[in-house]
Amino acid sequence: MRYFVIRGFVSFERPGLHLVAFAQQAIEDFEAARDSLERLLRLGDCQTGVRFALANIYERSYRRSGKPELMDRAERALDEVLQRPDLPASEHAEALALRGRNLKTLWRKGFEGIADAGDRRARACKRQLLDSWQAYRESFQRDLNSFYCGIACLQVGHTLLSLSGERRWKAMFRSPREAARQRSELQDELRTLRHVVAAAIERGLAHGSESDRCWARISRADLRFLTGNEAELHADPSILLDDYEHALLGLEPFYRGAAIGQLQLFVAIGVRAAIAEALIAALRRDEPPTASPPHLVLFAGHQIDEPGRRPPRFPARAEQTARELLRAHLERLREQHGPLLLLASAAPGADILAHEVCAELGVPTLLCLPMPLENVSALAFGTRDDWRNRLLALARQHAEAIRVLQDGPELPRWLHERNPELWQRGIRWIVRSAQAWHCSARTLLALWDGDENDSSTGGVAEVVRQARETGAFTIELIDSRQLLAASG
Repeated sequence: MRYFVIRGFVSFERPGLHLVAFAQQAIEDFEAARDSLERLLRLGDCQTGVRFALANIYERSYRRSGKPELMDRAERALDEVLQRPDLPASEHAEALALRGRNLKTLWRKGFEGIADAGDRRARACKRQLLDSWQAYRESFQRDLNSFYCGIACLQVGHTLLSLSGERRWKAMFRSPREAARQRSELQDELRTLRHVVAAAIERGLAHGSESDRCWARISRADLRFLTGNEAELHADPSILLDDYEHALLGLEPFYRGAAIGQLQLFVAIGVRAAIAEALIAALRRDEPPTASPPHLVLFAGHQIDEPGRRPPRFPARAEQTARELLRAHLERLREQHGPLLLLASAAPGADILAHEVCAELGVPTLLCLPMPLENVSALAFGTRDDWRNRLLALARQHAEAIRVLQDGPELPRWLHERNPELWQRGIRWIVRSAQAWHCSARTLLALWDGDENDSSTGGVAEVVRQARETGAFTIELIDSRQLLAASG
């Protein structure tokens, strides 16, 4: 999801961009969300939520790429929050918790990919984990109602305690005496902490938001995993499985993935590993099957020629040739990439042909209209009633798969002073929609004459220009001049 309609409108650019940025984050379009959030900072938005969101996105991006500069940016975002003298306790706690999370992420990077369990535990004895514990601990002390901070603190603390028996534990401290003292203090603090965290979880269940209650139920199961009688849970993990299944009932797969991810960390480090493995196996048995994301095809092509067009570009008698070319390219894309999803508009000509060929091939499509169907039908089809009827047939077939940019044929009032070209705005929308789509990869398939000098703003050349600018598409061209040769 990309914002493209509010830039430069000072009166509401910031609040509009704020809504867009968090929507982008919610659908995990992190690159776009980062761009939007960074622009908010440049516009003077000082809300801590913006910096927290940026810190989260930088950390997620670091996990994917391993680029250290991304974690540096995450830390700078948190520093700017923590330097505020009037920072509320809850926001101070959240900033420290995010710092604890960053340190934990850096710590995990140190032993990822190590196959031997003993080597993993040895490599896991890093000062970063102790620093993460201290950040989470201070975070929870500042807001004892934050069960998230509390359970995270408890998880890191139990991991530290488990590692305190390793030979490399002492290397984390200045002396053996300090190492022994830290271990003793950790044991004492964890005994107290479990009760305080349990109280915070119960408060979250009783008084939290709907989202808080979801996480509180998962945290209650996490707490029992860490503090329940180990022998009893080892003998019968189903006791604990019931807690997790109750907590996850009816929730989106993301929540199950988060719970499994934490259990996987305990397996990797050897914290109640046998219990965690049994729980992971059981939770995965109940996971709904997830289909691989499709390869997305954004299609654009020339309209059918009006009678008497000179020079011709897509003569009506070349329709069958165009259909065969489209079928060949789509079949090859499917052979190369697996399941496809096609996004295209519905102008008379190549767009409608693409939808029709996909229907024959069993390829799902989305009908993307810049305005409501009746307006497109009236404005874009003129006297071409046969093509209009084909559009209406497509609309009936795609009743649940139509996307519409705006609710009428006129530009929104707030855009009048800028007066963008209506069809160009529709092109920008469909390109950005394709760019944000969750998919394995993206191809722009264009039936085009290749005229790079075409300066029009509402046709195929504009789609190609905008797709190139994003850098997100493999561009595959079907030379429409073949239609002239085929038509004689």
